[in-house]
Amino acid sequence: MKRALVIFFAGFLSCVSVHAQQIILKGQVRESGSGKGIPFAHVGICKKAIGTVTNENGEFVLKLDAFLGKDTLCISSIGYETSLLAISGIRKNVFTNFDLKPHSTVLTEIVVSGEKITAKRIIEKAVNHIRDNYPVQPFILDGYYRDYLKKDNEYISLLEAAVSEQDPGFKKPGSKAKVKIEQIRISPDYEKNFAKYCSKDPGDTVKQIMAGFSPFVRGNEFTRMKGNDPIRNYNDDIPMIGEFNRFYDKNLKFDISYKTEMEGRDIYVIKFGPSDPDRYQYVQAFGEIYVRADDYAILKFSFNYFISLLDGKKKIYQLNIEYRDFAGRMFLNYISYVNYFKIYTGDEIADLQQYREFFVNDIRYPDFKSIHDNECIDPSTPLSEYKFKSKPGFWDQYNIVLQEKPLIN
Repeated sequence: MKRALVIFFAGFLSCVSVHAQQIILKGQVRESGSGKGIPFAHVGICKKAIGTVTNENGEFVLKLDAFLGKDTLCISSIGYETSLLAISGIRKNVFTNFDLKPHSTVLTEIVVSGEKITAKRIIEKAVNHIRDNYPVQPFILDGYYRDYLKKDNEYISLLEAAVSEQDPGFKKPGSKAKVKIEQIRISPDYEKNFAKYCSKDPGDTVKQIMAGFSPFVRGNEFTRMKGNDPIRNYNDDIPMIGEFNRFYDKNLKFDISYKTEMEGRDIYVIKFGPSDPDRYQYVQAFGEIYVRADDYAILKFSFNYFISLLDGKKKIYQLNIEYRDFAGRMFLNYISYVNYFKIYTGDEIADLQQYREFFVNDIRYPDFKSIHDNECIDPSTPLSEYKFKSKPGFWDQYNIVLQEKPLIN
């Protein structure tokens, strides 16, 4: 993190202030003992869907309506003990850090009713229980979407949007979802940089991908991103992953790494990698699946895809996705994926990372006002082509996930 950012957060982390009809909580969620920031921890109102997610450094800003001031703040992350704090107490005090105590247990084997249960069998059960654990009735996710480019590890462009997605439920394809955009903000150089380093035409002969794969930006970015969710689209062919409903039959080795918990419920952490590293040395996948022991709900899935080049192994794709409980079902908490690629643009060779992320701020289920068809965006139209009348003060009240280096004020 840049020094200027360290100075900024040193002055403002964990401060609590009250603006007109709004409570603002700022802070950092850390691992107790080590002091390491916990990325993607959930910070929200207990027993409600309202909340936000910490950034890569565990930092967050949560903006709440003033009437929630008597509620309890719930800070949670898989593998840590959940922290509960009265919001009324936070408003009166300055907290530098919010610490969570880690929890994990090493496992050698799992025996249920006298039968040894393997990691592959747990994943098979988890896939077969998707309709039991996830919503089959329609619901709406309200959240913060962003996509951005990093060149040589420096941020160069950003698009962010306030999004509402009406999902028809897990009995129907995710492609049937309706998407409404409340507001969009784009950094001044967004279109210029995407035009320079990405392509809208697969026949583009000027740019040459030297590693990774071409990050085409045709169509709607949000819709394309949601298509990478293997749990929601378990019957579909997911990029790099294939059909998730047969994931346990892939040429992968699955091992139960350890057991952890969340809110008092046991979770198995299953690691996977190539079943035969020598045979699959050129293209390899590694990751983890977090499966709850009592109902086989998948809480978290991480996937990393590597290719071997002359100069060594290179990651070209990374997916992180997490679900959480609400109203007796599992709903998306966040999805984040990254394409890593090296490109020759005609006048330079550049290493780039393309991020697309969606963080859920609220869940409307089972009762909600449906999104009308005339409010929906076209899934074939890039978000950057939409023009929205700016609403004064909108972003001041909206929950976003903090950026390491803000490109939009």
